[in-house]
Amino acid sequence: MKPHINLKKLIPIMLLADLMIALQGASVKLAAEYFSSNFLVFIRFGLNLVFLLVWLGCKRKPIKHTFYTTAWKYHAIRSLGGVGAIYGCYLGLVYLPISPATLLFFSFPVFTPLVTRIWLKIEIQPRLWWGLGMTFLGLVFVLKPGAGVFDFHAFIPLAGAVLAATAGVAVRKLHYTDSTNTILLYFFMTGVGVAGILQLFQIHLMHEVFHTKSVILLLLVGVFSTGF
Repeated sequence: MKPHINLKKLIPIMLLADLMIALQGASVKLAAEYFSSNFLVFIRFGLNLVFLLVWLGCKRKPIKHTFYTTAWKYHAIRSLGGVGAIYGCYLGLVYLPISPATLLFFSFPVFTPLVTRIWLKIEIQPRLWWGLGMTFLGLVFVLKPGAGVFDFHAFIPLAGAVLAATAGVAVRKLHYTDSTNTILLYFFMTGVGVAGILQLFQIHLMHEVFHTKSVILLLLVGVFSTGF
């Protein structure tokens, strides 16, 4: 069944989500001084999962029902693509100034029609190609080629944007069969699992610094990412 779209609710929610991811980006940039990127990803997904489980517990419905799904392929693409996108975003914030890193990652809506065309074989309307072309030109103009932005590190958030677009298309497909809570549950669990495994391999490289300021920033990363 095709999900109903309520634009009156959708637009303010999207604006709020954009604000949350911008605040999350600022928090990650500041927190990167004290924590490794992988640790930030691990804590982010860990807090997200805790918040979600508390939310599900407050609804007084069996949590086991939230695990039910038949769309394993789309969950895998959404979860792995989404986790990869977060790594691209966070690493970009570490290696680049916050403005170009955020701008590159926020280019993911531009890739959504391309992913839809390649993956789902949905035709792109001719007039949309003009819009995509202008958007790419605008992105290049704003980033000012030759100013040191287009180095190797610039491709990290750009790759994250492509993965975010892919994950977004998978989310759209999942909304035909699964609830938002189910989609988020598998996403957060995948994030905790991937980041947790990587953290074990990097434990000898850990340089995490814990004090009041760093812990507050860590919590803000979790709160703002949950809001997003």
